[in-house]
Amino acid sequence: MKKRILLLFALCFMTIGNTFGQTSDDIENLGSFSAPFSTKWGLYPPNYTDISTRYSFTLTRPLDIVVSHCESTLEGGTGIFLLDKDYMVLAANVGDYEHCVDGHAYVVAPCLLPGTYMIEMDWSPNVRGSVYTQLQGLSPNVIRSAKNIGEYNSYFNYIDTKDTSDPYIGYRSDDIYRNSVCYGFYLLCNMDITVSHCGSEMDETSLYLLDEKR
Repeated sequence: MKKRILLLFALCFMTIGNTFGQTSDDIENLGSFSAPFSTKWGLYPPNYTDISTRYSFTLTRPLDIVVSHCESTLEGGTGIFLLDKDYMVLAANVGDYEHCVDGHAYVVAPCLLPGTYMIEMDWSPNVRGSVYTQLQGLSPNVIRSAKNIGEYNSYFNYIDTKDTSDPYIGYRSDDIYRNSVCYGFYLLCNMDITVSHCGSEMDETSLYLLDEKR
């Protein structure tokens, strides 16, 4: 049976700040973006004395951000770390065979608020090839925030707890999914699905069960 994707949302309540500081002088500035965009650049690691480099960019509207090394020809691995102005890591990856055939790094940060962000990336030392980076800003889509909790062809039970006092938890959009937590799972056969927030300490919660098209 063809896989089906179902998405679960738990509505949470929190305050998320959007004030950011300046980046340091040794970080290359990629520019400011106010609409969906895509930009690419390459570097040749043997020309660098360090095995890492940093970039910054600024958003003037909320966007989903995707950073990837999928087109790289480097024989070794790469890493991508996306940080906010407080150097809090928002997304990180050191190898992704699901999105990149050669297993290079790929990260997604859904619905980043206006502000300045930094990309740190590194690579394996003493190897041949080039690192090609693609930075994309996409119109926000809550499905990109889904945590994959597996695929199932028989009975399963999944339990998770989120601390809503953490400002880095929750989808940051201004639509009905604001401050939600999203999970994605695959069904390999027909099933009855039960979802609940029983035992939660929140005064009020909401649930949305969606397919892959929202």
